[in-house]
Amino acid sequence: MNAIKYTVTAPSKKIYSFNLKEEALEEFKLVTKLYFNEKLEKEYKLEEMF
Repeated sequence: MNAIKYTVTAPSKKIYSFNLKEEALEEFKLVTKLYFNEKLEKEYKLEEMF
């Protein structure tokens, strides 16, 4: 949840300046994929985004 909040509120220059443990990263990838699929109305593979 903190990673999502950070990516929404962080300045664009700092958007990738955080680290996540492997389990949290996998969850973050899943949530990101679901969000993109919903908002862009297109199916994306995880490998394409990360």
